[in-house]
Amino acid sequence: MRLTEELLDKGIGCTGGHSREQLAILGVDWPLVSGWKKALLSREVSEEDFAEFVRLAKRDSEGDAHGPAPNDQDKERRVAKSAVLYIYVLALAGGHFYVGMTDNFARRFRQHCSGIAAEWTTLHPPLQALRCVPTGTSNRSQAAKMEDEVTLALMLQHGADKVRGGQYANVSQEFVDFALKSHGHWDKFKRRELDRQAFESEGSWAEALDSFLKVALTYYDAGAPVDQCDAVFAACYRLTRYRYWREEFAPALSWDFWSRKGVLPVLLTFKYGRVIGSRSASPHDVLASALNRGRRNKPKLQRLFLLAWKGYLPPVTPSQAVTTERFMQYLTQQITFDHQYDEFVSVLLPELRHLLRSRAP
Repeated sequence: MRLTEELLDKGIGCTGGHSREQLAILGVDWPLVSGWKKALLSREVSEEDFAEFVRLAKRDSEGDAHGPAPNDQDKERRVAKSAVLYIYVLALAGGHFYVGMTDNFARRFRQHCSGIAAEWTTLHPPLQALRCVPTGTSNRSQAAKMEDEVTLALMLQHGADKVRGGQYANVSQEFVDFALKSHGHWDKFKRRELDRQAFESEGSWAEALDSFLKVALTYYDAGAPVDQCDAVFAACYRLTRYRYWREEFAPALSWDFWSRKGVLPVLLTFKYGRVIGSRSASPHDVLASALNRGRRNKPKLQRLFLLAWKGYLPPVTPSQAVTTERFMQYLTQQITFDHQYDEFVSVLLPELRHLLRSRAP
């Protein structure tokens, strides 16, 4: 049968939309991307799959606001009746893999083989099921975390370009790389790739540091294009091949340090007295924005930014100078600061070493 707007509406549950499980039955990958509904219309699905699509909507609507609120015993019975979820791994054509979650593997595997379960398995047809293990829970949120863990483990083993699943099910490598960067995993895969490559390390340690700065500046000044990310990370990772590299420098390899919205472009803005990697109007505006970074109850990077400002003293207007003095009061407050980048910055930008290693504000 061919999907229409009217048929999709029959699957709307109590939340006013469709669940991830429902969309998976129709072959829609998660997370959703723009235009997913338009692409779904006119798609052919079996009557069995559509019946399951509607059944799930009715199941999720049981006991909602339109009926009596379930008591604790009702909730316990519903949980007991809920099907245990499974995590499965498929070997696909071309050395690719797919990780999925389902409460009915037989049905789901048929969908994959029919090319209607996921775009990744449509591009790379299934060869065999490698494993299917029960999660021990019917909680989709808990099972989804397990699905992501298996996906990341397979990516480390086979490469991020060969595996899809969980939050990383989109076929676009650019989309997956962005998700990996956002979740703090991207550098792990790049390290594994670079470990297999030979690096030229005949130059001095100082030359390698300068080379990293030059590559990073080129990246920022070009607008931080995606195709230059690998070059910046490789230039930074090359430093690990020198005997001067220490484990304390490792945080500098993270996306949070050298990306366009990371720590390094802020420091270089102060060093060169011009805005780098940002759309801010002035170095002062970059400082003001940087001081607001960080999550509540987490160590802050304010000390690093303020000491870097003191070390370079970029030009400011009279009114900005007054504001900057007020910013400096952060250094005297009882705040837990984040020192994870101090050691590497002290080496990369030696003019800041005495400030960062000093106990005084």
